[in-house]
Amino acid sequence: PVPGERFDLILSNPPFVITPESHLLLRDSGVRGDMFCKELLRQSSEFLREGGVCQMLANVPHHRQRPWMDEVASWCEDLGCDALVLNLRQQAIDDYAMMWIVATESQNPREVPAIFERWMAFYERQAIEDMVYVLIVLRRRDAGDTWCVVDREVTSIAGSCGAELTQRLATLAILHHLHDE
Repeated sequence: PVPGERFDLILSNPPFVITPESHLLLRDSGVRGDMFCKELLRQSSEFLREGGVCQMLANVPHHRQRPWMDEVASWCEDLGCDALVLNLRQQAIDDYAMMWIVATESQNPREVPAIFERWMAFYERQAIEDMVYVLIVLRRRDAGDTWCVVDREVTSIAGSCGAELTQRLATLAILHHLHDE
C-alpha cells in the first residue's frame, strides 16, 4: 500500500505459526507461516532506506533433510541487506503442536487428541522435526557484498535491546569488511 516509499524502520510480528489449518487471523496468514514470513521479509527489504532496519519475528522449521539455519539463510539471499538471525527458542515439534492447539484450538480433553494427531501427521508429511523461533534483523546496504549471520545458539532477549542490536550489526559489518580485505 506504500509503493515508492522508503523507511528507516520496519517492525513486524506477523502470523507465523506453522499449522495444517488456516482459520485464525492472529496465527495464520492463509499460507504456511514460514512461507508468509519469507515473502514478507523479502518485500520489506525493498522498502528500506540505506541503513534502514527491518526486525521481524518468525518460525522456521527444522526439517530432517534441511537444517533451519540453511532455510532461514536462504530467505536473506539477494536482498541488498545485511542480515542477523537470532535463535530465540527451539522447540520439539510435539511440544510446539500441543502449545498452539491448547492456546488456539481447544482445551477440551476429548478434542485435543484428534487435533494433535492431525497436526503431527502434517508435520510428518512436511518432515518437520523441530520449530525454531527467530528474530530476523535486516539492515539495508546499497553498496558492496552483504552478509548473513545465523546464530545457532539460543539468544535470550529481555527488555529493550535496540542499542545492542545496532552495536552487534556494526561489529559484524566491521568483521565482514576485515574478512574481505
